[in-house]
Amino acid sequence: MIKRIICDILFFAVIFWGPWWAASLMGFIFVILFKNYWEAFAAAIFMDSIYYIPSNKLWGNFGIFTVVALGEIIITEKIRKQIRT
Repeated sequence: MIKRIICDILFFAVIFWGPWWAASLMGFIFVILFKNYWEAFAAAIFMDSIYYIPSNKLWGNFGIFTVVALGEIIITEKIRKQIRT
């Protein structure tokens, strides 16, 4: 539990002060390492709001990090259920 809290603090620090690709990579790694790491989904919503550039398109660029994080969480949880640990 302490490891997860320390990783959360580090993850959100990278979101604030690091490049977007480092935060995305860190979120990807933490989703694989920790079970039910929904903090990555919350962080992805926050990253989308930080890096959003308005456009005239219907969808725009909003939601890229969120969709990827949600897909990764769902896929890793399904794989985790199939693998015996």
